[in-house]
Amino acid sequence: MKKLKELLYGMRQEKEKGVSFVHSDEHVHFMSYEDLFKKATCVKEYLCHQGVRKNDEVIITTDTTECFYITFWACLLGDFIAVPLSFSLDDLDKLKGVLEVCHQGVFVTDNQEMYQHINQQALGFKTCICWDLDMLENMGGSPQDTPTERDTFVLSEEESGMDIAYIQFSSGSTSSLKGVGITNLGILTNVDNLLGSRDIHGEETFVTWIPLYHNFGLFFNLFMPIRYQQNAHIIDTKYVVKNPVFYLDYCHKVRGSVTSGTNFYLNFIIKLLQEKGIREDWDLSCIHSMFLGAEPISITLCNQFAAYMKGCKFRRSALAPAYGLTEGTLAVSATTDDDCAQKLSVNKESMGIGQPLEIVSDDDPLASDIISVGKVLPAFQLKIVDLAGNQLKDGHFGLIYIAGKCVLKNYYNLERDENFVDTWFNTGDIGFIHDERLYITARYKEMFIYNGKNYYDNDIEKYIHKLGVFQDERVVIHGYRKHIDDVNDSVICFIQGCRDMDTIVSKIKKVLSQLNNVLGIYINDFVLVDVIPKTVSGKVQRYKLLKNYLNGEYDKKLSELAVEMDKVNQIIDCDASSVGDFMAKTLSEVVDHDLDYSGSFVSMGLNSMEIAKLHMAINIKYGDCISIADLFEYTTIEQLAEHIVEKVDGRKESETLIS
Repeated sequence: MKKLKELLYGMRQEKEKGVSFVHSDEHVHFMSYEDLFKKATCVKEYLCHQGVRKNDEVIITTDTTECFYITFWACLLGDFIAVPLSFSLDDLDKLKGVLEVCHQGVFVTDNQEMYQHINQQALGFKTCICWDLDMLENMGGSPQDTPTERDTFVLSEEESGMDIAYIQFSSGSTSSLKGVGITNLGILTNVDNLLGSRDIHGEETFVTWIPLYHNFGLFFNLFMPIRYQQNAHIIDTKYVVKNPVFYLDYCHKVRGSVTSGTNFYLNFIIKLLQEKGIREDWDLSCIHSMFLGAEPISITLCNQFAAYMKGCKFRRSALAPAYGLTEGTLAVSATTDDDCAQKLSVNKESMGIGQPLEIVSDDDPLASDIISVGKVLPAFQLKIVDLAGNQLKDGHFGLIYIAGKCVLKNYYNLERDENFVDTWFNTGDIGFIHDERLYITARYKEMFIYNGKNYYDNDIEKYIHKLGVFQDERVVIHGYRKHIDDVNDSVICFIQGCRDMDTIVSKIKKVLSQLNNVLGIYINDFVLVDVIPKTVSGKVQRYKLLKNYLNGEYDKKLSELAVEMDKVNQIIDCDASSVGDFMAKTLSEVVDHDLDYSGSFVSMGLNSMEIAKLHMAINIKYGDCISIADLFEYTTIEQLAEHIVEKVDGRKESETLIS
């Protein structure tokens, strides 16, 4: 089997099983695979009538999951290349970046406002199409339901390696986007490897809330369920963000057996359960596999989640940490039932590239707990190398290289870059092999994770440059994981070329505000530097800046800047009432529904992004006085306001003593 559409044709008469599109507790829309096939075939024929041809790129940007799902199926059936893309009208640069890569772009949406706006922009699309759900509901009469000569299923090995099903573009980027062409062969191979790792072959019920625009979501919402014609339940991501407990409640209700999650969700649901407790009627023994991925996995969160869920019969062995990346189709390694959430305690001072592994006891002050992401899947070759590309023995820290039929050979319509080394791809991740299991420790590539999203250092630098605030200064961004169990990476901004302290502090405030309001990320430290190290070719050496930062070489300048920042923060008398009013005003601006300001932040229904924005607004207004964890410890506006006043007063007292 070489093509996904062979699976789709095999399900064209399946009336009993299908997909439940879950928009809320009261709104669940079931469509059988037979019905989905008919609608997708009609959509395919309509696209052909509009001039869409084989290998044309179909950019899919829809508000409703049903429209996305049917359009994606239509692309598979028509041999069009689907391009899932999530963006807003305020983020047209991302769409323009995609069009620089896609040469025969077709735009499909179900948002009338977006459709009209894109049409007026004259961006060079081959054609633009706007669906509505009623239109798709009425499709599905008697389309052609048997393969034709153009519906080729089996390809040669050379053809299968170039037969692209869809393109996944790097997330978090605003320009210079890289597209990964995901092949039919890569998808089918990766699906079989993943399902085989957990012995999933029979009757299953898939439940997930991960967006379809993400590789993780596409596999668990679409590819894995259709492999053996199983039922899938796709919960609206926005609904889960507002009501996180609904996801677990729904798994209990429909007896979901295979599901997925992320670090960020585990952290959020644990905080919620700490406040509200678990439902006594839940029985989650039905879940035998909860794949964890999309970001580094925390052993602490795994243990906390398993402990909380034990009361509703959730098995710790169901947790299945995995490692992967888009360039490897999805998963590179995965844990089995007998291999769940294993960890090693490693000396954190011996984790440099090329250094041997030093295992220590759990209570060692230098211990850093690292979770296993399982054994490498059969379709992959993997090696650990040093900075010169020399292969290292097992038990040594190094860069992770991968190869195999699931690994891309090149980015879509781009020249090969330094990530490709002969037949190998440099993942940019750092890890080691121990007892045949893979462990991930850090990222070497210039990327960080914030609120569950990937951001590239140079993209944030470009965004700051576009603000026009730092006109005479050079800015370098670098994100890194301070602690393995952290949900968000720490982000450092290095600034070269500043002369006047008052001016630089004012500029920092403006940049912080913009990053908070627009991107929803927070810069932990601004560091003033005299020199930005570069390679001979002029490339910034971010790792050297970070090394100097961690070694304390910038501590004096950090302290000087902190004093000036506090002055600008206007640390004057503030009381709990005024701080509370500020928080209420901030929430009214970032939340689109009515709030009970007397309740807890979790009971207000705040999602992760809204909590992050409140956290950043407070720190910008009152100085770096709270961590995001404080919003879960001081759970109401009143409690947090008193804590902020205490922190501010403490800093004022400290400054008075220094003076």
